[in-house]
Amino acid sequence: MPQYFFHVTDGHSRYRDEEGSLHLSFADACAEASRIAGELARDGADPGFIVCVVDHDGNEIARVPIDEKTY
Repeated sequence: MPQYFFHVTDGHSRYRDEEGSLHLSFADACAEASRIAGELARDGADPGFIVCVVDHDGNEIARVPIDEKTY
């Protein structure tokens, strides 16, 4: 099962997910990124932040913006 990391960035600051988590597919990893973005939006994160999905090789493979429409 592939490991994915979910970093949060606003283009300047980056909060790295050092542990990551295992997901069955790319689609499952994107669903997890959406869940994280929704949780951060509910917690009041600034809309300019993005959850970046990164594969085990360090390649950014998807981005989910954090905004009021995320949740």
